[in-house]
Amino acid sequence: MRSAALTLATIATCLLGATATRAEAADSKVGRLTLSMTAATDSGSELVVEGAGGRYDRVAQGALRLPLSLAATLTADASAYKIVASELALKADGSAAPATQVETVPVSSISRSDDFAFGLAAQGPVAQNAIAACNGLSADERTTGKRSMTLALVWRVTTGRFAFQWTNYDRVAPSHDILNNRDFYAEQETQSIEMLADITVRCQPMTAAAVAAAPMAERPIHKANLIATPVTLEPDTATTTVRVRSDRPQCDGGMVRQVSNSGSSYLCLCPGNTERVAKGENAFACEKRSRRR
Repeated sequence: MRSAALTLATIATCLLGATATRAEAADSKVGRLTLSMTAATDSGSELVVEGAGGRYDRVAQGALRLPLSLAATLTADASAYKIVASELALKADGSAAPATQVETVPVSSISRSDDFAFGLAAQGPVAQNAIAACNGLSADERTTGKRSMTLALVWRVTTGRFAFQWTNYDRVAPSHDILNNRDFYAEQETQSIEMLADITVRCQPMTAAAVAAAPMAERPIHKANLIATPVTLEPDTATTTVRVRSDRPQCDGGMVRQVSNSGSSYLCLCPGNTERVAKGENAFACEKRSRRR
């Protein structure tokens, strides 16, 4: 495994482009600028990857912080120009991740040592490579949970010459808003320097598989709620409704008595001073007997 130290590369390119190489800190004097980019020998920078269910599937952070030292100075024959833009980015992610702005206003030179945050695209090449590296670990290697990965960083610096003809409008010096407006700088040219950095990919321990839910306890059944009447289900061919038919009669004023062991025959019994009178289909009522004359 490679260590977490960042390896430095310092070949500057013009707009036509160039290739990145690993090298100790060196300067580039191509075009209008002298560029230099170095990194700490032991940055401790890590990319954290998480997962569940036996598979890694996401990067836990939205940015990767790397300690860098940047220097940009204009050459002697470019003293009329200024640095009007400067940004850092992960080369692999391209436009999928936001670039880090080093300078936002025109300056004559840059000299900064800081922890710079590189935006990560959630599904970009850098994130996908880190996830693949963790998924490539064997069962034994997952106990340590670390891999190394090389990233390509690019620093782009744009220069331009102030060309706003402020004397055509008044005799007062141009304001800060005009001086800091990139649109008023002509002959803009971009140079870049690239660096390959070795970082650590930390594969977090997998979360435990979800425990199977315990079966729901059976609800007690109260005998008082049971209906002993047998029913017959008859599907209706016209609709999907199911009708319930019962042989137990309705017996107003009396009591229903089962008259066979099969449970399918019932009788409406009325008190002695009443008589059973049919009131409908399988419905009866116990009414007082009429007096005989």
